[in-house]
Amino acid sequence: MPRLHVNKILFYCITFVMLQTFHAQNNNVMIELGINAYEKGEYVKANQLFENAIMIDSNNLKLQFYYAVNLMKIHHYKKARKFLKMVVEKDPSGKIFPEASYYFGSMLKQNGNYKEAILEFKKAKAHFIHNKENFFYVKSSREINSTIYAMRHQSLINQDITIKNLDLNVNGYNADFAGFENNGKLYFSSIKDSTHAQIYVQEQNKEVKLFSKIIDNSLFHNANGIFFKNQQYFIFTRCDSISHCKIMISKKENDSWGIPQELSNELNSNSHNITQPFLSRINGNNILFFCSDKNGGYGKLDIWYAEILDDFSIANIQNAGPRINSPENDITPFYHEPSNRLYFSSTWHNGFGGYDVFYSHWNDSVFEAPINAEQPVNTPYNDMYFWIDKEATKGYITSNRNGSLYNTYPNCCPDIWELKTEKSIAEKEIVPTNLSPLQIFKHKTGLTLPLSLYFHNDEPMPKSLATFVDETYPETLEKYLALKPTYLKLFCNGKTLDEKKAETEQINYFFNTYVKAGFNVLEKFKSQLIPLLNEHQSIEITIKGFSSPLAKDDYNTNLSKRRISSLINYFNSVDNGVLKPFIENGQLILKSAPYGEDKSNMNASDNLNDTKRSIYSPKAAIERRIEIQEVIFND
Repeated sequence: MPRLHVNKILFYCITFVMLQTFHAQNNNVMIELGINAYEKGEYVKANQLFENAIMIDSNNLKLQFYYAVNLMKIHHYKKARKFLKMVVEKDPSGKIFPEASYYFGSMLKQNGNYKEAILEFKKAKAHFIHNKENFFYVKSSREINSTIYAMRHQSLINQDITIKNLDLNVNGYNADFAGFENNGKLYFSSIKDSTHAQIYVQEQNKEVKLFSKIIDNSLFHNANGIFFKNQQYFIFTRCDSISHCKIMISKKENDSWGIPQELSNELNSNSHNITQPFLSRINGNNILFFCSDKNGGYGKLDIWYAEILDDFSIANIQNAGPRINSPENDITPFYHEPSNRLYFSSTWHNGFGGYDVFYSHWNDSVFEAPINAEQPVNTPYNDMYFWIDKEATKGYITSNRNGSLYNTYPNCCPDIWELKTEKSIAEKEIVPTNLSPLQIFKHKTGLTLPLSLYFHNDEPMPKSLATFVDETYPETLEKYLALKPTYLKLFCNGKTLDEKKAETEQINYFFNTYVKAGFNVLEKFKSQLIPLLNEHQSIEITIKGFSSPLAKDDYNTNLSKRRISSLINYFNSVDNGVLKPFIENGQLILKSAPYGEDKSNMNASDNLNDTKRSIYSPKAAIERRIEIQEVIFND
């Protein structure tokens, strides 16, 4: 063979090896860039990088694994299942990617291959057997039970419910979600421009238009809206480009919406997400449900709730608890008032795959164990943003189930689906007839009787035998609170520093826990009276009086009457007299039952010369009160 020819062969061989090495190095860089994008949540970018890398080397195990789990994130389930199968076959012992069996099991479960899915979940458990605290061990254990549930319930379908995809006026080829009705109009969120989420409204004539140009700030995603206070306010989620979300509020001004402001500093924070608000009335209080990854939760996004006060401040922020929340995301809360059910979506509880819709009954104190809403509400895909009307015969659900619109591949993007049924799927809760009046009151209001209100000594109108006063209770309360420094001065004079400290704590505790708290409860009860009066033929409120033993019984009886009179004045005048017509027409009945000293605690001092104990001590002060002791609802 000529020497020149041999040299050419050597040259081409060396060049081929160098090119192969170059491509391999380039591909490894591309794979790492894809993994980095995946870990940042940039799934579309990661998918493009992985697809380019697959074209160069489709046999790379690391690439196959990350490509597959990223395909799950963008809902390309069929392709994800294909590549996960490759991974578990190449790495059967799970030494390299032990979590691959869990992911493959999830894809098998979604495809209805329940027996095969259970085998993969068992393999995943075995891969993590030496670390039972590991998420994949715990989740695989959970999924075994969940898949058994899906097997047993796969043929149970509520034939009374029909679910259909809404028309192209509403749904498009990107994400459409969070549908709800208000006054016959459909409101929903959508990414119609492929850039950012916006809130839309479909009029009764089926025309779809942007809800508000002011609310739709194009620099953000704006979604998940709900009305508040007779449609005078609109509350929604606003998320920035890095998916940090806050809850916003806009006030209606004439026929347009005002510039949105953050709802509350107590809620919103730069350190965590707050999203998916839903408003409801529970026990007469305005309750805001929302999702957040704030500290104190049980997993990633948890469902929380809080009270919105009249001044829009937030109080009593509480986690919905471990029955609702899980180590994963628990999202899209909706509270159905007639049935007292909290609906939400979760991937943790027993279900058919992806996010399923669950409901939990509120029993006036806690949320009970969640129940799967079953098929056809739920599917093996992501079913979220459940909403039904008061009658529970019509509603909407967001889902990427089979039949959802797509441009590229099936199930990529969620649509809004309409739910209809002739039979109610969440019937109104009936209050048991065997409850006592106190239990009925707590069930309706969330409050506990007796409701105690406190007074300073011989107030109002001291040194009088009158039985009526012109003052309202808040006016007497204001004067009482102003005397707190006097109480601290005249009661907290112990011989030692420790005694003074203990006495100071007693006075502070009494004013905060009894005096102020009592009035706060009264205000809550007041805010519920109009809805309750509209619900019942009449309401009877019985008010009883007490006093400390410093005067004779007949004087104390008149003093109790004056104190009751101040509360009756409050009910007549509060909120510009909104309750007065109900009092005058006999629908709101205020009954007084003054008692005087004979019902006071005889442990309280009656020594006029020892004012520290007979006037300024908490033992004496706690006796100077009136109580709403009974509330009867007549039908």
